[in-house]
Amino acid sequence: MDAELKRELDALKGELGKNVEALARVDKIETAALQRDADTKKLREELDAVKASHVEREKAIQDLQRQGRAQAIQRDHNAIVIEATENLGMIVREMLCKRLGCELPSAFVGEPKLVRERIQRATLAADAVTGSYLVPTITEAQLIDTLEEVSDLLSLVEFMPGLPAAGTIYIPTLTGRPTLQPARASSDTAMTQSDPAFGLMEMSPKESYFWFPVDNRLIQMSAINLGNLVSGLMRDWVVGGICNWLLNADGTANYNFFTGILNESSADYISALPSGKKAFSDLTAQDMRKIKGATLKRGRAKGVWLCSPDVQGLMEDFDRTGKLPFVKEMPDGSMKALQNPIVNDEGMPDIADSAENKTFLGYGDLATFIVGLVGGIQLATSADYRFGNNQTSYRALLNMAIKRKPVNTLRIMKTAAA
Repeated sequence: MDAELKRELDALKGELGKNVEALARVDKIETAALQRDADTKKLREELDAVKASHVEREKAIQDLQRQGRAQAIQRDHNAIVIEATENLGMIVREMLCKRLGCELPSAFVGEPKLVRERIQRATLAADAVTGSYLVPTITEAQLIDTLEEVSDLLSLVEFMPGLPAAGTIYIPTLTGRPTLQPARASSDTAMTQSDPAFGLMEMSPKESYFWFPVDNRLIQMSAINLGNLVSGLMRDWVVGGICNWLLNADGTANYNFFTGILNESSADYISALPSGKKAFSDLTAQDMRKIKGATLKRGRAKGVWLCSPDVQGLMEDFDRTGKLPFVKEMPDGSMKALQNPIVNDEGMPDIADSAENKTFLGYGDLATFIVGLVGGIQLATSADYRFGNNQTSYRALLNMAIKRKPVNTLRIMKTAAA
């Protein structure tokens, strides 16, 4: 082979060898790069998993913290309620001993001091009247909140807690159908109380007293049990007192500017049985339809029949020969007459009260009446005793106002006059 040609061939082989070596290095680098990409991807996936786990853990920690805070709040609330109930029990025991002229039992001698320490922490406040206290705020709030739950009558009126303790407030209320004027002139004046569309109610809270007895032998009860007992007694007697004033008042407009549902004197809100019907038993289905038709439609929308069980019995006897009974029992056990619920209250007149010109039935929306309450119930012992039953009477003073809205959304029915 030619020497020159051989040199060129050797040189070419050398170059090819270098190229092969370079290609091998390239392959090696490429393989390493791919491996690094795979490792990087795996690492990224691991990092994403760690992040997800971290987020989940943080969420779990936050949930636990929220639950812990909720439990702490619940524990704090329970502790406040327990302390307030215990305070009430200690107050009642101290007042009972003072009224009976005896010393506190030795097991409870430290209670008055504890009560006064708690007063300084604003758990409750001593009243200005010697020997009386204000019922703990939490206990009072619970009592007010349960009034509507234990009384069907009070569950349907409009409650307005938190009235000012003194002075008079004025509340606007709709009295009829608003009127659309086709043209408004620039000289039109603002609406006044004389406009037929609305009226003005005056609420002026007055002192109301509720009495309940406590057995003197309960002086040995624990404070928490005595507080629970008295709280229940107060609630039941306050319910009875408010219902009595709502239904009866004192028959005049002098006290609290209100006469009571049964003593309504405004002719616009009264329907009377026809002449000659002078007893509850003279009531007929036609009379029921008449009083319903005389009530404003928006009073019929939430209307109920307010009566005693005796009057309900009279309604159940209507149209016995007809295809459908006048009074129907609903699946939930409630009773309806002419598609409206029947509400019984023991304060409503029964058959024994049947007389001439006597109110015995109400129909309409009971939210026509507002029961306004002022915060703060003053508790004191009374000079009244029941020696035969070994009981001391307590007096709870609650400022309240009861007012009828000036609108024909609830009517009463009376028997005919003589």
